[in-house]
Amino acid sequence: MKKLLALILAVIFCLGMVACDGEKKVDNSKTLDNAIAILNNLYKDTTKTPADYDLVGSVKVGETTVAVVWTVSLDTIKVVESEKESFYTVDLPSANENETTYVLTATVSVGKDSKTKEFTITLPVIDPTAAIGNPEEGKAYKLYMDQLTVGKVLFVTTEASNSQKKYLKGTENAAEAPDFYAEKVEGGYKFYTTVDGAKQYLTGALILEDGKEYKSKYLRLTEEGNVWYYKADCNAWFTKLDGAEYVVGSYSSYDTFSISEGTYMKPETSGVSQFPCVLVPSDAADKLKPAEKPEGPELPTADTTLTIPQILDLVKGMTHNVYSEGKYYVVGEITEVYNEQYGNMKIKDAEGNILTIYGTYSADGSTRYDAMATKPVAGDTVKIYGVIGHYNETAQVKNGWIVEHTPAA
Repeated sequence: MKKLLALILAVIFCLGMVACDGEKKVDNSKTLDNAIAILNNLYKDTTKTPADYDLVGSVKVGETTVAVVWTVSLDTIKVVESEKESFYTVDLPSANENETTYVLTATVSVGKDSKTKEFTITLPVIDPTAAIGNPEEGKAYKLYMDQLTVGKVLFVTTEASNSQKKYLKGTENAAEAPDFYAEKVEGGYKFYTTVDGAKQYLTGALILEDGKEYKSKYLRLTEEGNVWYYKADCNAWFTKLDGAEYVVGSYSSYDTFSISEGTYMKPETSGVSQFPCVLVPSDAADKLKPAEKPEGPELPTADTTLTIPQILDLVKGMTHNVYSEGKYYVVGEITEVYNEQYGNMKIKDAEGNILTIYGTYSADGSTRYDAMATKPVAGDTVKIYGVIGHYNETAQVKNGWIVEHTPAA
């Protein structure tokens, strides 16, 4: 009887063990730890964020999908659903006067189990006039450029710059400039304003004009418009025309808005020698101030004669593609004319120092090289009068007038 009772108790104990085993809680700790490790790898370098950014809504650990929920410690910052599926967006304020630190907390969960990971991030001072690459639909903006060469902040108007209607005029008065609005489309944005009650879109175009072999570049307002996309490294808006990139803005000392080849707009030239057209909220437009010109070398008095070594030395301290206000004389022997339409040439002195002359004209500046009756050629000596500067580290005299020409013996 005792043996039978013992056997019955043993069976009951075993059955109880099976039942307990069936209800045994699954340990998700390792899965959650792996999920946190993935998040840490994704966001460990996210330490300072001046613009909105996206966060994942889940991560995959093996065959398990681990949900991620984000919270933030500052009331001025929101975590909202992203337009991208399974992502969140950290919505930062449009202005922040003082640098602030906030904590972003990720909660990962599988079933009823969860763990958290904190990321400490700095919100820098945010200028409401800073670059905007993701404009809000329905919000009013001004289109403008900071034209460093002329020392002006210029806003896009609806007026053409001349009878050909190639470019759009700029104005320093933000109140005179129209409001523009963004429409999000595939590949970027379209920008429109209202003219006489009708929508007019910012439009870059290449047009073959009568008597020309190449297409002229236009910027104007039309009913269709084209798609613009933002490149943050250049702080500039680009569009595609005939398979090539074009950028909107200006360069040199122009105070009108046009398009030019996108290859000219690089991180090192943007805002220095190429001036991109960008966005500012309309209610912050009056806060814009012209950037200060970088200090350059002290230049000799204008209308003096400089040697080639003097010019080579002086332009080292000048900003790329920004030229002297005054003009100077320089004498040298032509070693080559490498563009016979514009009269681009190189000259040398007795010691063999070489200087580029980018574009040449007659002594009074009225006739370009290709139309001159007597053109200087290699071996001739010339005295050139023009502004000095450098382009991509090449020192040059730009648009020089050939005030003296001595043919080779």
